[in-house]
Amino acid sequence: MISKYYFSIFLFFLLNTACSNLAVHEMTKYDTRHLAKGDIAYKVSNTWVKEPASNSMRLEQYKIADNSNLSVSFLPGNAGGLDANIERWKNQFSQDAAFKILENTQFNYHSIPVTKLYLNGNYLESKDPFNPSAQKLLRENWAAYIIVAETESGTWFFKALGPASELKLEENNLDDFRRSFAVKEPQ
Repeated sequence: MISKYYFSIFLFFLLNTACSNLAVHEMTKYDTRHLAKGDIAYKVSNTWVKEPASNSMRLEQYKIADNSNLSVSFLPGNAGGLDANIERWKNQFSQDAAFKILENTQFNYHSIPVTKLYLNGNYLESKDPFNPSAQKLLRENWAAYIIVAETESGTWFFKALGPASELKLEENNLDDFRRSFAVKEPQ
């Protein structure tokens, strides 16, 4: 019997292959993005620097501070379910006394169901995130600011990760980013 963990990884790779052809287009010089086969548009801070995606699961990636980045991913459907993804992100942190869920909020924004999750603690950075037994590097006092936007065509994941002090300084930009979400009509 295949474990849920390995099935989730298999499904994640399968869905990534299916949506790897999503192209990114700039709509204006003001850093507004619209992903061609998706149905969401958003604005990024002009202080964030677009950089090459560090893995094939990411559609876009931005350097938002010295040691922090924001990744953008999309999966068709519900991507394994919100609760399972939250549990996975929680498990990326050491479950010691330093770990805290600072926020877990669900709301609708511009007709899009959105979840905002803010985690803080000691992050366990995996050298190979697709290998559960890979060596992990402990990053003390890191944070993850995660936004999940559930649209009709699939689920968008926006994950900012880095030292807690850096993400705290970017919190207004990240909230502005979330507030910029808009559903785009199919063309």
